Amino acid sequence: MLIFVLGGVKCGKSMLSQCAAKYLHETKNKGKMYYVATMIPYDDEDRKRIDRHLLDRKGWGFDTIEEATFFPNIEEKITTDDVLLIDSMTAYVQNIMFGDDDIVNNIKMSDIGEHIRRLSEKAGDVVVVSDYVFSDAIEYETLTERYREWLGRVHIDIAKCADVVIECAYSNPKVIKCEKEFDLGPIFSHFRTLDHHLTYADI
Repeated sequence: MLIFVLGGVKCGKSMLSQCAAKYLHETKNKGKMYYVATMIPYDDEDRKRIDRHLLDRKGWGFDTIEEATFFPNIEEKITTDDVLLIDSMTAYVQNIMFGDDDIVNNIKMSDIGEHIRRLSEKAGDVVVVSDYVFSDAIEYETLTERYREWLGRVHIDIAKCADVVIECAYSNPKVIKCEKEFDLGPIFSHFRTLDHHLTYADI
């Protein structure tokens, strides 16, 4: 099962994804539940965001894997009984794009979607989180537009191979795609009982 969750900043998408991963782990799998952290902190705001996510998943049973630039590194660590929560593709693409001295001009964005597909075949279930950054303004400078274009292509590749695609807006999940007979009700019900992810006004 591959679930792709999209949403704007502070919309509840990470908490919804945690609920999805937890449900999949409890009902379908006997292995481990991994949180794949992709963010590289550059300033205090980034560190606050990481601290918030650490607090939000405290006690949920996640083992953390930090992988900022190359998902294939994870494959040898997981089994078909495991659940992966990857948060987030936004940071992952950013890390790759700006990870070297300058912009990585020869990167193949198609590889990222393929890496996600391979992880979904290797693990029991995978939940992927990403930000929707395509309607904030009419036009950005060239580098930002290129980043948004690349992220959009990655989103399309993941959505194509995903079994379920969910958009989260103001903590309201909307199912965009569901190709398997899978009851999302318990995930949404659990998510709606949790509201502390909306109380971080300083982030």
